[in-house]
Amino acid sequence: MLADAGIEVVKILPRSPRPNAYAERFVVTVPTEVTDRVLIFGKRHLRTVLGGYQTHYNRRRPHRSLQLRPPRPDHPVADLSQKRIQHVQISYGARTGMPASAAALESRPS
Repeated sequence: MLADAGIEVVKILPRSPRPNAYAERFVVTVPTEVTDRVLIFGKRHLRTVLGGYQTHYNRRRPHRSLQLRPPRPDHPVADLSQKRIQHVQISYGARTGMPASAAALESRPS
């Protein structure tokens, strides 16, 4: 099934805790933050949801190992001492923090 999707399976050697930790983190994080919160209607919908989550995870979501900064931010990191944070629901079901002014812009009808 994975080969059909173009995914190469790499087996982790026994007693190699570092790669196993990354795999376990992924296996726990994706269901917890995405698929447990969204009803998936098919393969195409799943790919769309995971694509949105991948963008959020790499560009917006804070990571503890990076001092709460995203790996590849697509915007300047907000100075949290000056702004109030408002949580906004995003398309794949997770919640994200953003300044209230940005949330107001997102919630305006088009």
